Amino acid sequence: MREGSDAARSVFLAGYGTVGRALVAQFRAVAPKLLRDRGLDLRLVGLATTRACLIEAPGFADPKLEPAALEAALAAAAEAGGKPALAEALRESLGAGSVFVDCTASAEVAALYPALLGAGVSVVAANKIANSGSHASWRALREAALGGGARFLYGANVGAGLPVVSTLRDLVVTGDEVLRIEAVLSGTISF
Repeated sequence: MREGSDAARSVFLAGYGTVGRALVAQFRAVAPKLLRDRGLDLRLVGLATTRACLIEAPGFADPKLEPAALEAALAAAAEAGGKPALAEALRESLGAGSVFVDCTASAEVAALYPALLGAGVSVVAANKIANSGSHASWRALREAALGGGARFLYGANVGAGLPVVSTLRDLVVTGDEVLRIEAVLSGTISF
């Protein structure tokens, strides 16, 4: 964690397409309320795209975090070249208690999850790749998260981001026995 509030959370975002941009806008809008009401200070410490990587980017709560400024910084970083490897950028900017958000569709990025989780960095994944492999692979991710004391959140992978995974988990944890689920949980696969 970075200096400041006891509840400060360093956040690194991979992917600045439609979903990544919407996420930054959402956090920018709610950051003052999160800080005021919950004492949660979210700080964007890194942003990576396929062309550039920014480390120590302005915080979500920073009123200067305008989309145009972020776009300009990304463009300047891409022009400068020499983009560091994402794994190297993550080592420089994240530690235990931090959060890595993956808004990519990259297998290379998903392959970083076990090391991040094992180091205590929570992973929030819109990227479906890590959860579309074998059950053993998924189990290894869960074990890495438990071992590192981190959380692996992937609710956006099912049901277009509806709380299907957390609702099902809550039912099972509270003792309900799920006999059957019927739903169309992926528009992409259904298509």
